[in-house]
Amino acid sequence: MVMKPRGEHKQRRSLEAIAAALGEDAQGTNPDEVGVFEIYLEADDLDEARQRALNAVDAAGSGDHVMLLETDDLPEQWHTRSGKPRAKPTPAE
Repeated sequence: MVMKPRGEHKQRRSLEAIAAALGEDAQGTNPDEVGVFEIYLEADDLDEARQRALNAVDAAGSGDHVMLLETDDLPEQWHTRSGKPRAKPTPAE
């Protein structure tokens, strides 16, 4: 996922709301210097995981400043933030 810069306080509130919408069985990372963060959750397949993450973003009211980074239809304003994909880290348990 990627988040537009909105100030530390607003970013923290958005992440907390997304985490609450996802529930306790999901984990996430803090945004890096360009706003990229990851969500780890259990799902039957990748489509279900993506939909669950997007539903949480919408439920948190963050749909206008948080989106999936791995999408073919990335809006132009996000292209400077997308960069090259990184290796997926293993979530801490």
